Amino acid sequence: MGKSKWTMIGPGLIVAANGVGAGDLVAALVAGTNYGLVFMWAIIVGALFKFVLNEGVGRWHLLSGKTIFEGWQSMGKWASIYFGVYAIIWGFVYGAAGTSSCALAMSAMIPSIPLWAWAVIHGVAGFAITWSGRFQLFERVMNVLVWPAYSLTADLPVVLCR
Repeated sequence: MGKSKWTMIGPGLIVAANGVGAGDLVAALVAGTNYGLVFMWAIIVGALFKFVLNEGVGRWHLLSGKTIFEGWQSMGKWASIYFGVYAIIWGFVYGAAGTSSCALAMSAMIPSIPLWAWAVIHGVAGFAITWSGRFQLFERVMNVLVWPAYSLTADLPVVLCR
């Protein structure tokens, strides 16, 4: 086969790391803080659902060579409308959650600016980056910053608990 194990595993790890977003982490932490292990089952079931759905979409694309959107179109107009409306609603919810998560972090660091203002700033910044076509630069910066962020998230609790 000739490929090293890392070149075969690497892309999957990146996708898996990307699939666990800030919202997942915050929701799990808040639920754990407020309710202890009562909702541990929900976190496990959610992770399993996410795996099954992502695995299914990946297999669909690999086997058919079509995107999930093309798959919806092949099911008829009703599927495109149903999933289109769902995608729009999900996009707004996801966007609101993302800007709110960023706003919470920034508000904790700089509390003199209101939470709603931080949310607007991050929403406008995200729109501007996307609209300008400079996403590749942003992606490179994030690739560099993800390692210190991971290290702080994974290592700091271990160090502080000693």
